[in-house]
Parts: sequence; C-alpha cells; structure tokens
Amino acid sequence: MVYEELKSSMLQHSGRKRLTAEQTCCAASMSKIFGTVVTYPIQVARTRLQQGDPVDSCRLPAPPPGPLLLPYPPAAGRRSNRGMSSVLVQIARVEGVAALYRGMGANLLRVVPATAATFVVYERVAAVLDEGGVMKVLHTKR
Repeated sequence: MVYEELKSSMLQHSGRKRLTAEQTCCAASMSKIFGTVVTYPIQVARTRLQQGDPVDSCRLPAPPPGPLLLPYPPAAGRRSNRGMSSVLVQIARVEGVAALYRGMGANLLRVVPATAATFVVYERVAAVLDEGGVMKVLHTKR
C-alpha cells in the first residue's frame, strides 16, 4: 500500500509512465522502512512471548526503593495476562519505549536492500511482460 502510494506520487511528479530503477529502489526502501517501524514492536513482543520471558532480565533497571507489591523482576513462567498488548506495555514500562525498537537498525540493514532489489526486478519483469502484451492477457476477465 505504501509502495503503491509512493509509486503513484513519483509517477505523477515525474510525468513518466514507469519509474526508473533508482526511483523504484527509493520507493521500495521507504515503504519497507515505514512498515518495519510500524510493526517492529509487535515482532519484539512476539519474540519475547516465544522465549517465555517478556522482560529482558539482563537489561532491567535497579528495583525501586521501598516494599515491592509484585516480584521483581517478574517471575519467569508466570502466565497471568500475557497477551501481546500486555507484553508491549510491560516492555515499555520496565525497559523503556526504546526497547521496543532494539535491534531494528540491524534488521533494516538486512531487509531493505533485499526488498529494494525484489521490487526493482518485479517492476522490470512487469514492464517486459507488459510490452509483450502478456500483462493484458493476465488481467482480462474471463
């Protein structure tokens, strides 16, 4: 969706029929970065749920002074209210909001080039097929 909006905007601005490889690479990269920023906290929470320890006990701050009402750190294996939203809230409260994005930079370095290359190849193949009339045959209703 983001890619298609960026593509449409770029085509309108350039007045061309097709994006150049550089424009395709740029639009694909920006859409992947946007999608990753939006979904990365969910991936972190999912991973923590799979590991069984929603709070990274290696990075916990010192416990607050005074009596604690809940065990600190939260006991591993406790199953009370451990849905996705509660894990997201728990990570943000205990480790800070930045913990929801820890490791995202390395992930972007891995996935953005692959996504850009995939979209460039897709657009080039679609252009070749369109020139040969194959795309028109594929998109006609029967």
